Amino acid sequence: RMPCLQSREETELFAEAISDGEPDLIVFDTLRRALRPGAQENDSGPFSEVLANVDWLRRQFTSPPAVLFVAHPSKAGDSLSGWGGMEAALDFILIAKRPKGSDAGTVLVDKVRDGPRGAVLPYSLKMVDTSPGETTCTIEAPAVAGAQAAQKAERRARAPKGADRVL
Repeated sequence: RMPCLQSREETELFAEAISDGEPDLIVFDTLRRALRPGAQENDSGPFSEVLANVDWLRRQFTSPPAVLFVAHPSKAGDSLSGWGGMEAALDFILIAKRPKGSDAGTVLVDKVRDGPRGAVLPYSLKMVDTSPGETTCTIEAPAVAGAQAAQKAERRARAPKGADRVL
């Protein structure tokens, strides 16, 4: 279950639940679901509480993990939905776009605190069955997909004659 990150109590329970390891990255999908039911998305108060609790959460680890919030664009599509000051509070903003029905898309580096912006990075989605009736997806950069294809081709080239299939 997604913790309500406006609540210090729920944030503490979440920290306890993941305390067995030292995560490099924590992903919350979506930012809207991190708010209390009925919280006003366009109000700075709820997001200030979330950011304060996420800062606290990060400090609970020896090496503070990166935190990634998945957020949707505004109805106009030109900014993030919710409080306008949110973008100023974030260290980076990546905008993923993918044509409907396609596995390939791009990520635009829209904001990097104290860094360059504007890079466009290609990616592809790969669906993975996790259990009967449930799937998730992984994101692959073309270099990874290309390297995997090269390794597969190399294994095929070394396969004994008559081998039908080499993975």
